[in-house]
Amino acid sequence: MIVTIEVEDGGPAFPSADNPGMSLRDYFAAKAMQGMMKIHYDMFLDNTYECWVDEGMPGLAEQAYLLADTMLNEKNNKNKLRSCSVTDLNLDVRAMNCLEAEGIHTIGDLCNQHTYNLTKIPNLGKITLKNIVNALAEHGLKLKS
Repeated sequence: MIVTIEVEDGGPAFPSADNPGMSLRDYFAAKAMQGMMKIHYDMFLDNTYECWVDEGMPGLAEQAYLLADTMLNEKNNKNKLRSCSVTDLNLDVRAMNCLEAEGIHTIGDLCNQHTYNLTKIPNLGKITLKNIVNALAEHGLKLKS
């Protein structure tokens, strides 16, 4: 019996017209593996990692893909969060009224705003702006730079 496991690969990382490129999952895993290999190699140079020559680095690729999957999950969670309503940020009434008046309804809409643009909204002062920035930061998000 063959068991197939479907893994979300995040789509192509660097597609071009003639080549879809590697998947985002493979790219994340490669970057994670580079970092882990650097750590292991530095330990080898410092003579603190004796098993480098004898055992190699068992499970390194598996660990790299676990990290890649974690990065993809985080990316997907943030994308889902961006489609949620700004009411999910539990902002005060003043902030909600200001955002509503400007047609900012989703967290994604809010994240696409520059700080400067928000300061131009009537009745949205520094404290309200700070509350918005803090609410986004609690979810690992921020305003557009």
